[in-house]
Amino acid sequence: MWSAVWVLVLLWGLRGSGIAAEQAGPASAVPWQQQLTGEVFAFYYLWYGDIATDGRYQHWDHEVLPHWNSKEREKYPHGHRFQPPNNVHSPYYPLRGPYSSSDPKVIRQHIQEMLDANITAMVVSWWGPEWRSGTHDTQGVNTDKVLQLVVHEVEQQQQLKIAFHLEPYEGRTVATIREDIHHLMERYNKSTALLHVGGKPVYFMYDSYRIPRQEWADMLAPNGANTVRGTEWDGVFIALLLDLKEADAVLSGGFDGFYTYFASEVVSPAGKPENWPGLARWANEHKKLFIASIGPGYDDSRIRPWNEGATRSRETGARSANTAYWLSVHRQLLALLMCIASIIIGMSATLCAAQTPPCLSTYLPSPRATALHVVCNNQPSTSHRVVRMLKAAAYHWACRQPATHP
Repeated sequence: MWSAVWVLVLLWGLRGSGIAAEQAGPASAVPWQQQLTGEVFAFYYLWYGDIATDGRYQHWDHEVLPHWNSKEREKYPHGHRFQPPNNVHSPYYPLRGPYSSSDPKVIRQHIQEMLDANITAMVVSWWGPEWRSGTHDTQGVNTDKVLQLVVHEVEQQQQLKIAFHLEPYEGRTVATIREDIHHLMERYNKSTALLHVGGKPVYFMYDSYRIPRQEWADMLAPNGANTVRGTEWDGVFIALLLDLKEADAVLSGGFDGFYTYFASEVVSPAGKPENWPGLARWANEHKKLFIASIGPGYDDSRIRPWNEGATRSRETGARSANTAYWLSVHRQLLALLMCIASIIIGMSATLCAAQTPPCLSTYLPSPRATALHVVCNNQPSTSHRVVRMLKAAAYHWACRQPATHP
């Protein structure tokens, strides 16, 4: 789940002329979908640690992962770790340096930067309750305690809201997910930090396709044996979709919609803008939310050297700008609402801050002002929502990319 900075566009139905008129026709939004109009989301990852706060570096020292195929595995180095602070796992270096996600000051700075970028809600990565065995990512990091810190800081500023990104820890099942939801709601349901849509919290289910649809239906279908529908544990549940051919799992599993997540079309056919009209048409016909992910690029080659085929250059912001322009031309695809979601500190992108990295000769600067100018000034014909989208994503492009790796 290593990603670039992405924009999420929430689509429900197709309206207007052109593609909309030809493929779908008009549709009416249900009330809870109308409540999402204008929301701007940002995925937010909590797995970073530093020596001062956590006693060790976390994720900045990520292990280089082996290929799953034994023959391919032999072709690439793996098993060694990066050595922060001078050599981190990402192809982009954080201008704050390798920070801790548990540092309240850093959290507050991130919140302010998101607000400055017109983001209204963060989708927070969560790897399950700390008390459950196996609830950690591939690097052994559990984010349950950090989530409490983020919720507290969001409560203090009363502007951003929080949705949950439920991650695929080892041994995850629908039964454990149901317990996870209980855990989250017992702690946070009354928190002013939570995003509630139609009175319900919002959950993005990463790797939902790894669990059989009939098991999802047990929890999400109204007539499921252990359904949460109509109970205090109900929510807005969003599945991860890789291809339209798998869309029936969204229906039969009882989900409220789907998102595409990946910024590289090599990883997922659903990541290609050319496929979005078909996805949006399907969502319209079945009254589901469609959440499309746009990224300035994708690069996880430092930890997956065998995955360079999925790399997509940022092209100095042109990749995202071109996708946004495509949306402005096909603006009927904006449908009822648009959300932004920039992945704040993903594998391939890091936040820009006001600190010089210790290895300046290795990481080349890309000034924030230039990125904002390229994004916001070169697209005068875009709609107001697209401009908001671009502004929200722009500051993530102002990061430092290495010319060479140590």
